This record gives sequence, C-alpha cells and structure tokens, in this order.
Amino acid sequence: MQWPKGKKRMGYLLFVADKVTASDATKLTTGKPTVVSPASEIRIGGRDQNFANPPYWVLAVIDRDDNGVARVREAFAQHAFKMRQPVPLDSSYERHTLALLLDVMRWVKKKGVTVTLKKPLFDSEVTLADGTTAHCRADFELEVPAPAGSMAAPGRILIETMGAESQEYLDQKASTHGIMRQRGAIIEHVVRHDSEQADRDDRLRKRVYARLLELAGVLRQEQPGVTNSEISKSEI
Repeated sequence: MQWPKGKKRMGYLLFVADKVTASDATKLTTGKPTVVSPASEIRIGGRDQNFANPPYWVLAVIDRDDNGVARVREAFAQHAFKMRQPVPLDSSYERHTLALLLDVMRWVKKKGVTVTLKKPLFDSEVTLADGTTAHCRADFELEVPAPAGSMAAPGRILIETMGAESQEYLDQKASTHGIMRQRGAIIEHVVRHDSEQADRDDRLRKRVYARLLELAGVLRQEQPGVTNSEISKSEI
C-alpha cells in the first residue's frame, strides 16, 4: 500500500492492558510484562481519571521522531469490562451495571429467552413526535425477539448507568432520556457504591428480568415468597 505523499508515516497498536498509569500501559504475558511508554502522558476517557480500575483498552500511536527513531508518540485508554470480555465502557460505574445485566441474561436464558446485549459506540437517529430527527446513545441496549407468531419488531430496553448526582448532570440526562424513549423503555441504574447499592442492584435485576420476560411473551409462574413482578436475588 502506497503511503500518501506529504503525510507522516504512523501506525496504531491496540490492546487490552492489565495496568495503566499516566506514563505506562502494561500487558501481562506468560513471559515478562510488556510495557508501552508513550512520549506524552496517557489520556483516559470517561469520568474515572485516576487509572484505578483496570483493565483498559489502549490505543497507541506509533511513529518516528525528528531523528528517525521509532517511538510510541501517544496513547489513549478506555475502560474494558474484563480481560476475556473486553467490552469498551465509559467508566467503572458501567462495569458494575454490565455485570448485573449479564446475570439477568443468564437467568432468563433458562426460561428460553435469548437476549442480545449491545454497547452502542455511535449515536442512533430517532424521529421525535414533531417529525424532527435527533440522535442519542444509551449506555446499553437489550433486545429480545418478538414472541413466536408475532410480526412485531424485536423488543428493546435501554439501560442508563447514573454515576453522578450533580443537578447539571441530572438535567442533561433528563433531556437525553426524552430522546432515547423513542427507541425503547429506559431503566436507570444509580451507582454510588454506598450502603444502599445492594438494594439498587437488586431492583435493577428485578426490573430488567420482568421486562425481558414481558417482551418475550413468557408467562411467569408464582414462586413462594416472590410476587409476579419480582425475582429474588438468590435465583439469578
């Protein structure tokens, strides 16, 4: 492939790092660790700016300096879910939400319901009530095939991780959610990592579980100690 004239030659290195600091990204291997040290400070996306929640996706730019010596010029880090499941995430808060969603997906699969989980990387276009178009991007989308014999489109749930509590953040989310509802019902998951987090997590499981079965047209049977709109945490 011929390189464009007048353009500096460069390449990209993409990998999932076990550890990232402002100066280095480390990939643990069977031999000695592989360390990538860019010439400039590593930048990180999302709200967690202290590099304290690995693993991370790392995109490094490779080129040559003014003396023609190969180098890693710069690098950008983005949260990943797990080393073996490196779903790109915006924050460790989303990692907490995703773990719960995967729990629920495994449970409803026992009911014969297959769920597709999507982590949107780009905006989706929606048509508003007044006919104008707008764009939005949920943190996660869950899709369920329509019930057998139905001609309806697959059912969709949008999941939003709420990781901050400032009024500016909440106002911005409220505006965005008004647009998102054109794509499907929204379920919010507040993540604070405080004494009430376990209860919030349990409510998310129950709401998502109930909604997925409803979209799939699966009738739920009463179970001792569990109402028709709830699922106990121990069952997942």
